[in-house]
Amino acid sequence: MRGSWYGDYDIALDSSLTSIQNHSGKLYVDVDLTWDINDAYSFTIGGNNIFNEFPDKPENESFVGQIYRPGELLDWQGSYYFVRGTVRWD
Repeated sequence: MRGSWYGDYDIALDSSLTSIQNHSGKLYVDVDLTWDINDAYSFTIGGNNIFNEFPDKPENESFVGQIYRPGELLDWQGSYYFVRGTVRWD
């Protein structure tokens, strides 16, 4: 299990830096669990951003159909889950 805390930050909403939006901090939590089947095989299930956190939406902005700013500091794709198999040989 891993938690990543991203604190509050400010973003300028215009090039003159007269309009500033404060974004609240977010906690992103990732979890994975691995089973070693034997010396050669293992199996992992997990998820990243399991609580489906998103950055704050920008105020009064449009990015050609995008909701979040290009270059947003926080991950904006939401949660995803995975299954992974691993084979090791010597």
